[in-house]
Amino acid sequence: MDADEVQKRYAAGERDFSQAQLTGVNLSKIKVAGVDFSGANLAGANLSEANLFGVNFTAANLAGANLTGATAIAAILVGTDMSDTSLNNADFSGAIITEANITDANLTEANLTGVNLSMSNLVRAHLMKANISGSALLLATNLREADLSWANLRGANLAGAILNRANLTEANLCDANLTGANLTQANLTKANLRAASLLETDLTDAELTETNLTGAKGLAEY
Repeated sequence: MDADEVQKRYAAGERDFSQAQLTGVNLSKIKVAGVDFSGANLAGANLSEANLFGVNFTAANLAGANLTGATAIAAILVGTDMSDTSLNNADFSGAIITEANITDANLTEANLTGVNLSMSNLVRAHLMKANISGSALLLATNLREADLSWANLRGANLAGAILNRANLTEANLCDANLTGANLTQANLTKANLRAASLLETDLTDAELTETNLTGAKGLAEY
């Protein structure tokens, strides 16, 4: 299936593209809100600046795809392969991205407000200046060695998250819940953890130079 066929079928009212083979297809700037791409193969596809509002990508293959500047508000990406995917400046606010593979992906300056990234794998992901605030859920999310420098995680729930060796330089973690999180060897230089919950959080060998821990809970042992 190519881009022209997708557009024609969408214009005719079709919304079910589940299991579609769309490897490497150019869907840049396409508007396919509400489409079902569950189980579809979109590896290496170009979806830059596409309108993907409410699209269902459950168990889809988006490995190596380009979603730069795409709008995927309230999209569903449960169990989706997004490894090595370019998502910089994309808007995934309110999306459900649980148990997804997002290793080595680029989410620089992405809008992830209110997103659910619980149990997803973001090892070595680039999240510089990403907005992950607005009660975002990152329960047991794997962010090992991820770059979250200057990211906005204000009020995010990172209970049980794995953040060892993550770069959180100047990140905003004000009011964040880091209960039981693993922050061993993490870089928290100049990060803002004001009023954050650090109950049973592992900060072994973490870099805390000029870190704001005012009002943080659970710091008795440090």
